[in-house]
Amino acid sequence: MLPNLTQQFNIGNIVSLASYLYRSNFKKFSRLSLFAHLWLIVPIYGWAKFYAFAGLISRLAFNEISSQSESSKVAKIQIKKRFWQFLITAILVILICLLQFFIFYIGISIIAGIIYGILAIVFGAISQPINQANPFDNPIFKIIIIPTAIAVYSSPLWFYSRFFRGCFKSPRK
Repeated sequence: MLPNLTQQFNIGNIVSLASYLYRSNFKKFSRLSLFAHLWLIVPIYGWAKFYAFAGLISRLAFNEISSQSESSKVAKIQIKKRFWQFLITAILVILICLLQFFIFYIGISIIAGIIYGILAIVFGAISQPINQANPFDNPIFKIIIIPTAIAVYSSPLWFYSRFFRGCFKSPRK
């Protein structure tokens, strides 16, 4: 039996609703989810198919909750109409995230190089001949490269969290 949807949702209601929903449609949702995850193997096009299948599962779940039962075939037709939007969105998300990462990577590398050059000149770390100098033995290099590496490798997480928070923010009224 479907839980009462007129009352305010709390954690218990959501868990009860989710367990009911997946228990009653387990075969259908798990099959769709399996196909969706198999598409993840194929880059870009497969990722768009994955999002299309995720949209299909969401549509079926929403219709089940709102008591507007819809067959998988009808829902698939509706989702297939929007497949190109999923594909374009997947490509744009990848391009935007890569562009942001590379801009940040290049920028932080240039800044770190300038700081290293200034500190090396000030502290005389470049007094050795160039062919004998090993920058990894230099403490100034280690002081600069460790924060730079942390910044460069954690920047995708920062960019992705800001990007997706902006994508899914509800419009203000």
